[in-house]
Amino acid sequence: MELVAHWRLSKQALIDLVFFCGVPIVLAMLSAVLGPYAAVMGAAGAAVYILSLAIVPWWLTGLVTQWVSKTAGRSLPLWLIAAIGATAAGPFVSLYAYVVNLVAGDIWPALDALLPATFSAAHIKSAALSEGRAIVLWIAFVVIFHETLGWARFAPPTREADREDRFQLSGAEWTAEDDAVAIVDWQRQAAASHRAGNEANGRRYPRKDRQAGPSEQPSQRRVRRLRRRAGRQIRTVSVC
Repeated sequence: MELVAHWRLSKQALIDLVFFCGVPIVLAMLSAVLGPYAAVMGAAGAAVYILSLAIVPWWLTGLVTQWVSKTAGRSLPLWLIAAIGATAAGPFVSLYAYVVNLVAGDIWPALDALLPATFSAAHIKSAALSEGRAIVLWIAFVVIFHETLGWARFAPPTREADREDRFQLSGAEWTAEDDAVAIVDWQRQAAASHRAGNEANGRRYPRKDRQAGPSEQPSQRRVRRLRRRAGRQIRTVSVC
């Protein structure tokens, strides 16, 4: 059990690392190579600028989406949780991007020629397009990671996962309280199955079953059942 839990935790942690670090870095490198920033800032400057605009907003969106997932529970599907999280993180991401562009404009004055004027029609249009692309990318990556890799970071928990696999969703290991809950559930299921079997056989289920003592072994109970059966056979013969 501990080995399985450790493996699942390690897998979820590895997927977290790939999603929150690998994906934004790859997207930033593509933007740096395909965009016009390298000609203005140089290769190193463009890499730093694009990475600052890719990694931190990605993390901010992850934090907001995690909050939406915890708040919504099972009431919303995964794609809607991701969409609401990305949309709600939009104002924070826009404020952060404004600060980064302000600092980068002081370091590289030529960058102002590539960016539209603040709060102009072109700026608002560009911001809306960037926000739309970011939301679509976020939903796509969240759903793909969940469907292909079994990533459960933002996924709504199922009823089965609530009892047995909570450590996959919260990152916590299986505890003694989880053992107690599992034992109680198993005992209830066993009692319900036993009552159903008695009712099917036409026997009345007693309200209070006699519990065997701790020192009583299965072989002793079997001997007692054999003795009672033998006693019934003797009484039948005597009556005849």
